[in-house]
Amino acid sequence: MPVMSNPTVLVGVGAFGGSVLQRIESSLSGEDELICRVATPVAGEAGERLGPVLKELLQAGRFATEQSERRLDLLAFQHVLAGGDDDLVVLAEQITRVVHDRYRVMFDLSRPPEQRNAALHVVLVLPPLGDTDVARRALDRVYKLERWVESGSAPPLLARIWLLSQMTLAGPLAASVVLASCASFAVALVGSGLRQSDPVSRRLAHLPAGEPKVAFFSVASLDVPEARIRDYAVQRAAYDALSTLVARVQARPVTDPAEGLAAVRSLEHVEWVRPFEDTSEAAQRCRQLAATLAGAASGLPDRVRVGAFEEGARIRERYAVLFAPATQDRTLTGVDQGQLEALLRHLDNEEAQLVRGIHGRIAGLFGGHLRRESLKPLLEIELGLKQVAAQLRDQQTRVGLLGAGPDGPPPDPHRVELEAAVAALPAPGLVRTGAAAVGIAVGGLATVVIAGLGHATTSAAGAPVMPSPTMVAPVVTAAAAMAPFPWQDLLPWAAGAAIGLLVAIGWGWLAGNLARQRVRELLTARTQALRAIWSKGGGGRTSRQADDQLELRRHRVRRAALLAVEGALARVTAMQLTIASARDRARQALVAMGVPPAADAALDDLGGLVGEPDLLHGPLLPSHYVSQWVGRCREASDPDVWASRLLAAAWPPDNGEPDVPCGDAVPIDGASREQVRSLGTRSLLADEPAQTAAGRAIADFLGRAAAALAAPVAARDENGDPVGGLRAGEALAVAPGIAKDPIERALQKAPLTLTPLWTDRQAPRAIFLRTWEGYRVLDVGRGAGIVPLGRRDGGAA
Repeated sequence: MPVMSNPTVLVGVGAFGGSVLQRIESSLSGEDELICRVATPVAGEAGERLGPVLKELLQAGRFATEQSERRLDLLAFQHVLAGGDDDLVVLAEQITRVVHDRYRVMFDLSRPPEQRNAALHVVLVLPPLGDTDVARRALDRVYKLERWVESGSAPPLLARIWLLSQMTLAGPLAASVVLASCASFAVALVGSGLRQSDPVSRRLAHLPAGEPKVAFFSVASLDVPEARIRDYAVQRAAYDALSTLVARVQARPVTDPAEGLAAVRSLEHVEWVRPFEDTSEAAQRCRQLAATLAGAASGLPDRVRVGAFEEGARIRERYAVLFAPATQDRTLTGVDQGQLEALLRHLDNEEAQLVRGIHGRIAGLFGGHLRRESLKPLLEIELGLKQVAAQLRDQQTRVGLLGAGPDGPPPDPHRVELEAAVAALPAPGLVRTGAAAVGIAVGGLATVVIAGLGHATTSAAGAPVMPSPTMVAPVVTAAAAMAPFPWQDLLPWAAGAAIGLLVAIGWGWLAGNLARQRVRELLTARTQALRAIWSKGGGGRTSRQADDQLELRRHRVRRAALLAVEGALARVTAMQLTIASARDRARQALVAMGVPPAADAALDDLGGLVGEPDLLHGPLLPSHYVSQWVGRCREASDPDVWASRLLAAAWPPDNGEPDVPCGDAVPIDGASREQVRSLGTRSLLADEPAQTAAGRAIADFLGRAAAALAAPVAARDENGDPVGGLRAGEALAVAPGIAKDPIERALQKAPLTLTPLWTDRQAPRAIFLRTWEGYRVLDVGRGAGIVPLGRRDGGAA
């Protein structure tokens, strides 16, 4: 909140008054926060609109010190022919009532004129004066206002009635000249920082009692419209940065595809469907429950053992799990239903978490990598995203839809073969009998062979030949009976029996094992097959449902991933279009200002912005100097650095919304204003070449325009003699002190004597003001040849 001792309110009435306020605002460009502006469409609403502004302006604490003189200046601008015949009186009356009724303690209007600290100045534009109905009606309205002031029916707030005619003694004035003159008049008096200087304070103070209040003024000015220049500089800075960004994200070759692929790899897209693959925890949990619901049993043997003489019933009893059906459809119990619902919720949560993770990684790619790199690798990343999208589409094509192929019977591997093999097993007794027969045969043959080998050995040694036991029956004699028992004769029999027994046992074991080898193989194969089936859900209906659930979620995750990638690609396109659209908006704004952007800001033609010279107003500096100065006044001189700064400022907030940078004009405007903020601290006249150019422009301008600073009429009294008035034709030059020397030299060469008033403000602006004060409306009418002038009091002119 500014601290001040001289608050000022500018009131613009109607279209003309509003245009004056806009021109003043453009000229001051916010450099004087002590000046408030009030626009009102009609005079009758002036008081209503002025009240809140004064309340804010005059609140306690806004003055410099408690002891300072508090002054209030009010300037009201209106075209005299706007509104009704009584509007001027209504305007002055409403403003006076607001000030007097609400702020009488601060601004006591009962004081003598020289002590009053509040003053109203009504600035009126007159049509060309002459003996016409229009001029007569215009002066009649001014006359009515004058009579209201002199009647004393209201507190004496009105100090002057300033008149500016569209026709002066030097010739007619264009509408644009009139508008510029009114704005320059206000800037010279209340916007130049010279309010306390004697020439200005005398023109804003109340006149001595009895002095007429009608005054003329004429104004000429040279300036550079800093507000418009700053607006141009902001748009030009935005245009330059956005053009650089467009070059980054559009119409350039992909420099390094690997860079985009490396960034896209951070998405880890190959892992997106892993949580629902066969090795994942969710898939195993799903298939385990499916196998349980399909009747899968525990206790599969780690190793199959079947004895050589083991009966089929015993095998069935010991490996009953292998003889039961692999899949059993059964009615689900309440516990089964609860487990199934819990599993489905788990799968849903896994799927949702996975999809959120996909979107989060893609958002991180944009908000992290691209933001950090200022969109420089956008085209490379776009290429990488297109490849990921193509891979996902290929996966969707390769994977069949759910329910593909007819449902067949539940798999039950090797069960029929196993049943047949067990049924075909020989009885253990039969195996044993065959083994015994083979053992007897082999034992007898072994006995004969062994006995024959023993006889041959004895004969060769000279011993008596023993008759063969098979050929000679034993003859028992008395002598033989008394002889020792021939144990050696029993050795062949014992050896043959032993060999036969061993052969019988081996033969039986071998035959039994060979007969059960097929059963053993089938038991092993079925064990492995059941383990594989149950690990995949048990087969059958529940297994298919488990596969469908997993495939459904893989399908949906792929689809969600594809949509997310396609959304990312759409976001890339949106970024390209949004940045290009923002650049086009900045260019359109420049064109609307009358400045089509050149390749370089220093080459812009600002003639349409600074204005073309006319009779009383023109540019203080040439266009090319202003454009070069604007081009130099940037915080970041490197275009690439500046573009990255603007992008960082225009990046959308990280709120999870799929937004794109540069879609909001507010941060672009804010960053651009920060980029050219030195325009508000550096003066165009800070350089000596600029000061010299300004002095030269003033000298040339005054040589042409001095004669145009003439009064609208030569006021005359009732005798037809000229009326002298107060300070008649006194001329002031309000100029920036920063360029005092060259401007002073230019003023010395002017054909018109000008009193210089040097302002501390560095705005590139010079105003030349002439005033004529102390007249009556009748004096003006006589000078314009309007005789007699209409009187509302019925008197003669």
